[in-house]
Amino acid sequence: MDTERRTYERYRSPLQLVISASSGSEQTFMEQTSTLNISSTGAYFYLYRPLDKDSLVSLLLGGERVTARVVRVEQGSTGSTFGIGVKFLEPLEKSRTSSFLFASPSA
Repeated sequence: MDTERRTYERYRSPLQLVISASSGSEQTFMEQTSTLNISSTGAYFYLYRPLDKDSLVSLLLGGERVTARVVRVEQGSTGSTFGIGVKFLEPLEKSRTSSFLFASPSA
């Protein structure tokens, strides 16, 4: 049985974010999306283009600029989107983020 062990609690919080990254062709792009879940150490969201695993991305999240590393890339269920998991290079502090970010933990 595969069990996930997480140090930090994940929250299902549809927080708007803007991602700035380079695609495989090295062209920088920006895309607006929202998180499916987030913790103080990372986030998961959908994009319309894939990112390279281990690449660095910049996120504008809750008014804060955050740098993260792509740790997961998977084809979305519709086939036109990609699920992207990122790990923040520095964990977010609750005091630095909006209070609604940590309002309701996921089940």
